[in-house]
Amino acid sequence: MRERRLTSLYSLALFVGSLLVFWVQPMLAKRVLPLLGGAPAVWTTAQVFFQLLLLAGYLYAHGLSRRLAPRGQAAVHLGVLALACAWLWLPRPEPAPPATTDPVFWQLAFLARAIGLPFLALSAGAPLLQDWFSRTGHRRARDPFFLYAASNLGSMAGLLGYILVIEPALGLNGQRLAWAAGFGLLALLVGLCALTLPRGLARAAGDEPPEASSPAPTPWRRARWVFLSFVPSSLMLGVTAYLATDIASIPLLWTAPLLLYLLTFVIAFGRRAAASAAAPATAARALRMTVLVLLFVWLAGIRDPVWLVLLLALAGFFAVALAVHLRLAGDRPGRDHLTGFYLWLAVGGALGGLFNSLLAPRIFSGVTEYPLVILLSLLAVPAAASRGASGERGAGRWRRAAVDLAFALALFALARLLATLLPTAVPFRTRVLLAVALPLVLAYLASQRPPRYALALAAVWLAVLLTPGDEGTLLFRRRNFFGTLRVTADASGPFHRFYHGTTLHGLQFTTPGRRDEPLAYYHRLGPCGAVMARHEQVPAGGKVAVVGLGIGATLAYARPDEEWTVYEIDPEVVRVARDGPWFSHWRRSPARGIRPVVGDARLGLQRAAPGEFSLIILDAFSSDSVPVHLLTREAMRLYLSRLAPGGLIAANISSWSMDLGKVMAGLAADAGLACFNWRDDRALPPSPATLGKYPSSWVVLARSEGDLGGLAFDPRWKRLPPRPGVRVWTDSHSDILGVLNWR
Repeated sequence: MRERRLTSLYSLALFVGSLLVFWVQPMLAKRVLPLLGGAPAVWTTAQVFFQLLLLAGYLYAHGLSRRLAPRGQAAVHLGVLALACAWLWLPRPEPAPPATTDPVFWQLAFLARAIGLPFLALSAGAPLLQDWFSRTGHRRARDPFFLYAASNLGSMAGLLGYILVIEPALGLNGQRLAWAAGFGLLALLVGLCALTLPRGLARAAGDEPPEASSPAPTPWRRARWVFLSFVPSSLMLGVTAYLATDIASIPLLWTAPLLLYLLTFVIAFGRRAAASAAAPATAARALRMTVLVLLFVWLAGIRDPVWLVLLLALAGFFAVALAVHLRLAGDRPGRDHLTGFYLWLAVGGALGGLFNSLLAPRIFSGVTEYPLVILLSLLAVPAAASRGASGERGAGRWRRAAVDLAFALALFALARLLATLLPTAVPFRTRVLLAVALPLVLAYLASQRPPRYALALAAVWLAVLLTPGDEGTLLFRRRNFFGTLRVTADASGPFHRFYHGTTLHGLQFTTPGRRDEPLAYYHRLGPCGAVMARHEQVPAGGKVAVVGLGIGATLAYARPDEEWTVYEIDPEVVRVARDGPWFSHWRRSPARGIRPVVGDARLGLQRAAPGEFSLIILDAFSSDSVPVHLLTREAMRLYLSRLAPGGLIAANISSWSMDLGKVMAGLAADAGLACFNWRDDRALPPSPATLGKYPSSWVVLARSEGDLGGLAFDPRWKRLPPRPGVRVWTDSHSDILGVLNWR
């Protein structure tokens, strides 16, 4: 009975500690997200912070376990927990983010002030409590790694509980208070665990001294632990950025990969996986096929149907992470090296986060780290056939390397040949699909030899990179905290194009006589043109606000007596639109004045005067992802407070991944606004007048239908009623699953 109570106590303490660790991560990231414009990099940077503190906590736990007796460890750790409790109640001002292209270090400092010491104390809990359990005399004290599964179950409960219960039910202040109460409960549980500790350095009854239990891990073995923890950590952040860029940067899509990551730990360190010798081999085979599928989806640029892309990305990540974590669990040391093992795991996890958030954006102009780590995962789980070859030396090893290289070069040549034979009139995605299908199948024939397989897949990837795309000549590429920007010269027409991530954000004629024409989603024959025609009926001399700049196409509609204020989170976008040689809408705009406000639009609009703007244009996107905090009840109240009597709000809701009309209809009904939608913007017959026009979906909102003027009677505009079952988005809750285009 005593042993059962002991197991329950330690399991509960680990469960609560891990629950708090993974509750606070989305909570704080959600708090900082609106300050940085909803960029996907917010979550990546937050993960780096938490991984670094996790490493610091494991280092602290490792030092305590090596230098102090159990009761001394407990005294120090309980003192740290007491200081952490006081930390939570310190008053902190809400600082504004800097107007720079790289607010990474500002965000790290923000998080450190908010949760630094409490999170460090939490991070130390898992290894420290397991080490304490190994000293209790319990019959399972020899192998306390089973408690790791309880810890990860707590982590999963924290994430799921936040998404399903805490976020919908509590505001951020209520969440903070509830979390602080949970931290106090954890301190009490740790104190009860400390009472079970023996005096001195005693371990389980009958144990040999720690130094005689097992040899110390070699440097090579420690390096292997670091690599095996680096790959899943980096891939988790890569797949998160991949999904958040083109859908939405929200806790739901952040936590899905993290949940799967934790689940693989639970499975890998669970009893059944440890007892099954076939599990690692089965997972390794699944990994080799998964890598092929993920790379194929990446190379072909497949983005729809959304449900399939989500499924493949998440299932693929799960298969890769499970295979790597199974190998890591199989290589775990004896209990006397437990805290050191967790320390090296934390080193690898932190390196993965640092690589994705700090290093990759500076060395890659695109999101190259995601496919790169997919290929690296092949080297993390060697196949059985390659293990036997690992002992080759001298000439045999060089011959094998030469064969691997020759095989990769042959596949590269084959992929390039197939791409060259296909006519350029064939769409780029189709050409890629046809060009890589056979080389990828041939590469899979070498999957039993991971180095050869990885090299072959890398060769096919390189062949695709060298294949001319549909976008034309690349003129400019830049990657920063807010995403990847590209400017291209059109291959088939007189255009310059501006891309953010994978999505076209602007198009302008290069011919001198037509440079002032707004194109793409802002064409005069489309819904944006209709809204601006209505705006021209408003008495002159007003002010207009634009949320989201792009290339500045909306500025072409400005009148000489108007002042326009542009709210843009990314300073690099301002430089491209205003200062670059490729787009001229800003420089040639007839507006009396154009004022750029760099930073988050909600923060900027709060500084505007009440009723200042006769028109507010909402056109903020990050690739195809809409910053969710700009589409909430609180945001709509802010817009209305800054809208002049009789004014209009026009919102671009063009998105291939989400039906944002549902969101806008709910917000309009909640605020008592008239809401009309021009949704069926089909392509018009080709003519010089329609050249450069892209279909788009817009909504227009006003306090009354009378403010809409002729738009309310235009048959192309339809009243947009609220949809049943769609909850109004707020700063505390957004239902992304309910508005996804599951096609």
